[in-house]
Amino acid sequence: MLDDKSAKHLSTVPLSNDTVSCRIHDLASYVKQELIAGLQEKPFALQLDESTNIAGLAILLDRFRPSTPFCGSEAADYKRHQFNNNVQTDGFSE
Repeated sequence: MLDDKSAKHLSTVPLSNDTVSCRIHDLASYVKQELIAGLQEKPFALQLDESTNIAGLAILLDRFRPSTPFCGSEAADYKRHQFNNNVQTDGFSE
């Protein structure tokens, strides 16, 4: 598919599992540091709620927004997420 020159150039790129894994870890660490720095700079509001889906599995819902008035472009910063992960519960509801 590639000419010899391109194939030779591609073979010099290290793409071992360890290299890719280390790069993913580095990127994740950077994103985590940026998130923590951003959260420490400004106040924010966080709301969590647990619900269940049709199969009876727990769903964790969260709402995150900077603690600023809802006006103008700041209203566009409102974030909403839904995590469809199974939530470990003790079987009791409060």
